[in-house]
Amino acid sequence: MSGKNYKLILLTLIVAMMAKNVVSLKFLNRTRAEAGLTRTEPLENAPPVLAFTTVALGGFRGLISNYLWFRTTSLQYEGKFFETLSLASWITKLQPTFTTVWENQAWNMTYNISREFDNPTERWLWINSGIELLRDEALVYNPHEPSLYRELAWFYLDKIGTTLDDQHYFYKETLANIMVRLTGPSPDYNLILNPQTPEQKEAVSFLREKLKLQPEAMARVDQDYGPLDWRLPETHAIYWASIGLERCKGKDVLPLKRVIYQSLQLAFQRGRILENPVDKTLDFAPNLEIAQKLDETFVRFREEETDNPYVIDSARSYFMQEAVYFNYLYMRREEAARWFQKLVETFPGVVDPNLDLESFVSQHVQKKADDGSNKKVRAIIDGMLTTSYYRLALGDAESSVGHALLAGKIHKDYNSKILSEGAEHRLLLPSFEELKKNAILRALSDQPGSFSEEMKLRLKTALQLPADWPNEE
Repeated sequence: MSGKNYKLILLTLIVAMMAKNVVSLKFLNRTRAEAGLTRTEPLENAPPVLAFTTVALGGFRGLISNYLWFRTTSLQYEGKFFETLSLASWITKLQPTFTTVWENQAWNMTYNISREFDNPTERWLWINSGIELLRDEALVYNPHEPSLYRELAWFYLDKIGTTLDDQHYFYKETLANIMVRLTGPSPDYNLILNPQTPEQKEAVSFLREKLKLQPEAMARVDQDYGPLDWRLPETHAIYWASIGLERCKGKDVLPLKRVIYQSLQLAFQRGRILENPVDKTLDFAPNLEIAQKLDETFVRFREEETDNPYVIDSARSYFMQEAVYFNYLYMRREEAARWFQKLVETFPGVVDPNLDLESFVSQHVQKKADDGSNKKVRAIIDGMLTTSYYRLALGDAESSVGHALLAGKIHKDYNSKILSEGAEHRLLLPSFEELKKNAILRALSDQPGSFSEEMKLRLKTALQLPADWPNEE
């Protein structure tokens, strides 16, 4: 047999084998898809490269993804977060419905890589990139996966909303500035649903296209849970968890419900922005107006939860205690009494029957000090007095009085307890007048945490102190 004929026969066999392989691969892909072992169908609305990759590799893309995922996990364990990004990106192109990889990649950006930078702007870019990865890509290919909505909402609630990151205030301020430019301090839903001017239309377009916030859904979320402030991260957490509830019916959505009531609790505790016109800074205060909506949310979720309702009961009990405390603190005594009565009726074992409203509030605050030690109780009182004088300098007399009165009540109860138990007198707190004077001195000092010069002048004026106090003879 000549070499030419041999090559021809060999080529014919190769072509025949490839043709047989194509037929076998189609059968294998169809069988695996029917068994739910893999996804082989073309993706809708996918970029050309991604669509080609998923079709061309067929079922083999799963094997490649498994190897890449193993390598990614090893790099992650070694702390090589940047190296994992490219591998994770390849996996999402091979298996865009592999939700764990999306979550892992977004988490790396938001929590791990962002920490590698000291500059808050660079940190924010990575955090926002993690948010965009889930919001703009992962959810496009996995619109009915609860875990993706939960992760997206959690980034807003935890990474931006809490104080765990030392640059958290910068993140909050950045998000607030973005939303102020689009909706103002308080959105007019009639305007964002029916924009009239070119500026309004451009802002709504940015909301829809860039932030993926649909005005219709925003209005619905505010109606169900508000009034909410869209400048705050917890509102965005509620939004995305709520969207997840709507799109993931029939699946395990308890984690989404938890994010919603956890975000609402945070919004209740500090969901009202106070602008300091003197220092040009933002401060936060409780949003007491959402208390009723939050309680109704607990009741609704409790009725829907059959497997583990006690988790919701525990969260609701704590919220009611906070409702009593914050309403009392902000001089809304009738509301505090109403919530106190509701707490006693709903969770009778939580409240000592010997306590009245004022004593309950004082005890509730002291529990925040964990072991109730002299040092921690004093820290609480000092914090309340500082807040009292800060609000006084801003002209918020009602809030100032509420903080001072509660600080005095805690001081009295703590010292009374020490005396009644026969404990050593060294455990007693200094007199309340001395604590107040020390709080004023801290505010007027040059130490970290003191007031700005303008706020110092305002406080002295409000307290009718001499300009050179405390240096006068």
